[in-house]
Amino acid sequence: MKYLSGIDNLFLNQETPTQHMHVGGLGIYDPTSAPGGAVRFKDVLAFFDQRMSAAPVYRRRLVRESLLIDRPFWVSDKEVDVEYHVRHMALPEPGDWRQLMIQIARIHSRPLDLSRPPWEAYIIGSLNNVPGVPKGSFALYLKFHHSALDGEAAASLIGSLHTLSPDSMEAPKQRVVVADREPNSLELLSNSAINRAKRMRSLADLGFSVTRHALKSTTDSLPKLFSDREAYLQELLSKFRSSEDSRPKTRFNAPISAHRSLDACGLALDDCAVIRANVPGVTINDIFLTVAGGALKTYLTACGETPETSLMGTMPMTIRGADKGGDEGNQIAQTYYSLRTDIDDPVDRLRAVHEETSNLKDKLDTGLGRDFQARLLEVLPASIIAKPLTDALAENANVNVSNVRGPNQTLYLAGARLERFIPFSLVTEGCGLNLTGFSYNGILWVAVTACRELLPDPALFCEHLENNFAALKAAATAGSSAVAKPKKTAAKNSSSRKTVKNTAAARKTAKAKKSTAVKKKTGSSKRRRSVRPKITS
Repeated sequence: MKYLSGIDNLFLNQETPTQHMHVGGLGIYDPTSAPGGAVRFKDVLAFFDQRMSAAPVYRRRLVRESLLIDRPFWVSDKEVDVEYHVRHMALPEPGDWRQLMIQIARIHSRPLDLSRPPWEAYIIGSLNNVPGVPKGSFALYLKFHHSALDGEAAASLIGSLHTLSPDSMEAPKQRVVVADREPNSLELLSNSAINRAKRMRSLADLGFSVTRHALKSTTDSLPKLFSDREAYLQELLSKFRSSEDSRPKTRFNAPISAHRSLDACGLALDDCAVIRANVPGVTINDIFLTVAGGALKTYLTACGETPETSLMGTMPMTIRGADKGGDEGNQIAQTYYSLRTDIDDPVDRLRAVHEETSNLKDKLDTGLGRDFQARLLEVLPASIIAKPLTDALAENANVNVSNVRGPNQTLYLAGARLERFIPFSLVTEGCGLNLTGFSYNGILWVAVTACRELLPDPALFCEHLENNFAALKAAATAGSSAVAKPKKTAAKNSSSRKTVKNTAAARKTAKAKKSTAVKKKTGSSKRRRSVRPKITS
């Protein structure tokens, strides 16, 4: 048995009838690479059954102790009903992208059965009209409860589920399957006493760390207090000032329903490399956040809700060490940052976002360590802090944005080649939009997960993501020399000068087009969803 950590227990306690705390991933497979050129459902079942022993999370079941004096814990079942967890369905004709997204959204809107190991997989056949995917391909949608794993562990889990060769059907190195029995009342009391003693010690250690940090901060601040009292007081007050002044309220910051809307698009990593070559120092994550922020502003502007100040995002950051896939549950910390949507020029916004992200780790390293949030959650009751933390997220952020680096190698499931892998995450009360990135096979796949009532047209939002990515690449390649050497370039190259000079005019024209688009956005969404996703280049 294994007790949930403080963060794991928090995700469990945040589960409500409208706030489902599971995450999912959609893989699309080409079966022509499999031996014989086809994959049967029983082949997938056998493949799952063969490889489940490599990851304990597939066999773990949640137990809430009857005495209710301690946290829930995981027990490992010896036998898992694979045919219950892995299910089979097919899309109706014509089997296009829009139908696939509708089906995944329905599945994603349903909570998991927490009386069983908290995961489900769906094999979806008849993908006959998805652009860029061979006819007869199939999809695998896999979802897990967030209390069982975080993004890094999920990426590692995806790798362990696949092979590196279409001909290899061998399972990874087998582990001894150890089945747990549920402890009796006496054992529960004993374990609870031990756990409480450990948490009391952790609380004492945490209190000592906070006290030492407070004393050190006061000592270090004394010289500044006497040299520049006004600047010191402003800096001190900024730490306690409400974020309401910096986070504008949007349509996404409202109560959510149980229904989800989903869509995704692909951004070519080769084009990301071109942008990075022209804007030195920036990362793939910086590009992702810049495009996400641009799409948010474009969408809201088209809806007549242009934010007056920069939109704010929240990002989960891993606090894992070298072992990215360790069996340690959730190892993350949450931080807030500005998406710099107050900057219109995409390259300038990219540089500003890079500056923001460069300071994210410093925000976590407050002198108490990057794991301070995890240590705090380890000693506080999740039932008490779950709602305040959800409210804090709603008050400080407009959107949750995260990006996970996927595997570099081509992967196979029962011989079928994995063509695309797209992550779908969760939304919370007051923060009804989540944008998640996952890189695989030369593409950065960006998934949109939203409350259906707050974002009824995710395909239109994906169109804004594609357009903003194209605009960023164009600005980075056409204006990079002008940005670096404005005077010389303006004198020698009239076309570059026109590109820079006409930026404001282009923005004005684009804004007019977006205003027109909002009147037709429902129709546009229906037209685009049947042909998505194209890969923006």
